[in-house]
Amino acid sequence: MAITFEYKIVDDLLLVESNGCDDGINEALNYNLSIINIARENNITKAVIDERKVEYRLSTFDTFKLAEFVVEQIPGAGKFALVFDKKYSDDITFWETVIVNCGLTARVFDNPESALKWVNS
Repeated sequence: MAITFEYKIVDDLLLVESNGCDDGINEALNYNLSIINIARENNITKAVIDERKVEYRLSTFDTFKLAEFVVEQIPGAGKFALVFDKKYSDDITFWETVIVNCGLTARVFDNPESALKWVNS
């Protein structure tokens, strides 16, 4: 089952709720690009992406490639938080390390309240 998502924009904040699973790197790239394009089209620079209902299946190498892709698409502008299921802590913290080391302002959280508080700080 591919990743699907719903979103809403509240003031200057993009809120995304996703579910499904990544059926490979191309699926993950397209999903991320869809969200990035929504933010671009609406001049949004802050986002909380809730992926607690997403099953991560990417290899470590593909996770790295995905992080690099996101960095290329978002050249340092903005602030975003990703909310994840705790069982994927290793994968998602690796992703966060790559993203942050490349200069983006991003963090991962295991609950949406903390993510929202951080993005709005």
